[in-house]
Amino acid sequence: MILTAFALSACFCAAYGETVRQTMEGGMDVEITHADSVVAGRTFPITVLIQNNGWEDKQNVSLTFDAGSAFTPVLDDSILVPIMHQGGSYGRTLEFAARPDASPGIHFINVDYSQVLLAGNNDPQEPTKTSIAIPITVQERARVSIHTTIPESIFTGAEFPVTVEIISDDADISDVELQILPPQDIQFRGETLHTFSSIQKGSSVSVTSRITTPDQEIAEEYRVPFQIHLTYSDDAGDLVTDSETVSTTLRPRTFMELTTDGGIWVGSFFIAPYVSLGTLIGIPAGAILTLIVRRRTGRR
Repeated sequence: MILTAFALSACFCAAYGETVRQTMEGGMDVEITHADSVVAGRTFPITVLIQNNGWEDKQNVSLTFDAGSAFTPVLDDSILVPIMHQGGSYGRTLEFAARPDASPGIHFINVDYSQVLLAGNNDPQEPTKTSIAIPITVQERARVSIHTTIPESIFTGAEFPVTVEIISDDADISDVELQILPPQDIQFRGETLHTFSSIQKGSSVSVTSRITTPDQEIAEEYRVPFQIHLTYSDDAGDLVTDSETVSTTLRPRTFMELTTDGGIWVGSFFIAPYVSLGTLIGIPAGAILTLIVRRRTGRR
């Protein structure tokens, strides 16, 4: 039992880094190893090691954990050792959970310790009691950010890029699925569903697609929404679903519009990035003159 208790204590101490040590009356040494911090909604262990290093036996050695409003015990919230002889030890691990609605910050689990010393290993003395406060920081769930880049406005008869970036801020995530759902009147070039096996903490992935607006002219501008759906498994293996809606303005095309690929709309005529002679012949002279004048004005 002694070796097992020491092994548990060393294991959790290395993993969580906080151990409270107290020496009680009669040479009773108590070690409580706990997590520094825990994410809301997650479970965590608290390991207790008690050693009777005094000259006399103890009985009714108990620890009662008051988890407060931020935590809740998974099963038991107390430990009772009926008798602990001189040189004996006892170790046990209890499981607690941080409530999903626990506010971020430092919270305390209060431990009420009690024991009865047997004078001369025979006569029970008055119980002695001690309170121990265990501070644990509650953190929010691992943050995964979605950043969508789309033009503020788009016009009919053209293509525009849409870029979605996923950033895992706090933890490694896996089985990532990203789905982009455009409105009905917008065509989508490329895949609307993207999958990634994993995204490491502090890393990001991005996808860029292109949307095509309808060719029909419109009289008034209106907002068009895009739905972004993200699902993944977090570092605890829980399935998480997130979504957001981004929108842009679909507006009538003006007399002259530049497209993202370098093309130019002049009235109802489109000049591609690599213009052929036949295309130029088909454009009215007045439109070409207007284009040349605007270009020269731009150089000034």
